[in-house]
Amino acid sequence: MKKIKILLKLLFLFNTLYIYSDYQLMFDNVVKERTQEAVFLNPAMLDIVKSPEVCLTYNMLYPKLTDETKFVNSNICFVKELYGGGIGLGYVQFGIKDWYIKDMFFISYGHELKPYIEKLSLGLKFVYTKEEYSLDDYIKQNSVFKSGNSVGYFSLNLAAKYSLDTNNVLSLVVENLNQPNTAINTTDVLPLKLNFGYKYKYKKLNIMPELKTEFSVLTDYIFGLTTEYEFLFFNNKIKFVPTLSIEYGSREYNKILAGFEIKTAQVSLVYGYSLSPTSKIDTGGSQYISLGYKFIPQPVEEEKVSKKEYEKLLLEKQQLEQQIEQIRKYAVIKPSEEKPKVEEVKPQTTTETEQPQQLKTEEILLKKLQELEQKLKEVETKKVEEKPKQPAVVSPPTTTTPTAAKPVKRYHTVVVGDTLPKLAEKYYGDSSQWRKIYEANKDKIIRGQLTPGTVLEIP
Repeated sequence: MKKIKILLKLLFLFNTLYIYSDYQLMFDNVVKERTQEAVFLNPAMLDIVKSPEVCLTYNMLYPKLTDETKFVNSNICFVKELYGGGIGLGYVQFGIKDWYIKDMFFISYGHELKPYIEKLSLGLKFVYTKEEYSLDDYIKQNSVFKSGNSVGYFSLNLAAKYSLDTNNVLSLVVENLNQPNTAINTTDVLPLKLNFGYKYKYKKLNIMPELKTEFSVLTDYIFGLTTEYEFLFFNNKIKFVPTLSIEYGSREYNKILAGFEIKTAQVSLVYGYSLSPTSKIDTGGSQYISLGYKFIPQPVEEEKVSKKEYEKLLLEKQQLEQQIEQIRKYAVIKPSEEKPKVEEVKPQTTTETEQPQQLKTEEILLKKLQELEQKLKEVETKKVEEKPKQPAVVSPPTTTTPTAAKPVKRYHTVVVGDTLPKLAEKYYGDSSQWRKIYEANKDKIIRGQLTPGTVLEIP
């Protein structure tokens, strides 16, 4: 009889204080973008899935309730991109060991309606639930269990998400549209639930109020408010998000849940602590921990390769530009003057008969320069996230040009940090002369901004 009283007391507790007991330890807010909330609560949030992800959660429920009662509450879920949206598979087990077990299997799908309807996403969720009571002497004598000790049923759920802008999101979830029978004696049905959610983002702060309603024999409601703040560490590679959720509702329902999430590009760790301050039964604080892993393809290695290729091509291009500049300067130097050394092209005389040969060499080098620039553009199209560090431009060896000779054109390869005034100061000694460089390179300068790798003519 003692066990029977304990069981009845627990069932009364779940049906009154915890009307949302299936996954109560989660931050169950329908506008949160965590994988578990999307699979189990709001499938419309699956529209943002880009990479496969798996999540495991372990819950420790009501440690102070009784010494003899052991609870089971854990879940697993998996999401993947599918047909332009996201599909989620989930499993939840909740119950009292040796007395009652409730297994729930989820299939969720979310998709954005763009380009048909902008900013609107819809979601669909099917849930199969199996409830089973353990057979003992008391259950065998109860007429309710004469036809069996388990029951299974399907429920249908719809969801919608509308993004007003990047900082304002609305959501609506309708659960148990078909209101299936849930009890062994088939007299009770699942209540129809309507969950309204709103998310407001201000910089790194998220504020998410929510209203939940249940329509059955009685109408129940829960009003909740969830807040979270994002901290970024180690060059934004690690995100730490403390979260606080407060809920209050009918039939003396109340809950406070505090926790945090630590997240990287692939791994997420979530911890939560929940309690009911005004509960008449001392259940103790419940806790849960969740671990998620995202199977991201390896764009990181591709980026490293593209950076190395980019730097190699850029260095080769700069060396080639220096050779061309040396050849042009060398063409006007007197034969009696010392000639600069060129690694690949080493002309021995500067007579008029050899000028065509110099021009031919210059044309070959210019053609090679154009090919290198084309390769650089192809590498840049890979969209490397971080701008590669470009090697410093080595100034060509200085040469003495006769006063009677024609002015020699100079060239400069733009590196990160270059501006027109800086270049004017470098080549003319006067930063106010920047317009000369601008007029000579209008087609290469976009809105006054210099692009690293661009070759500028210095008049």
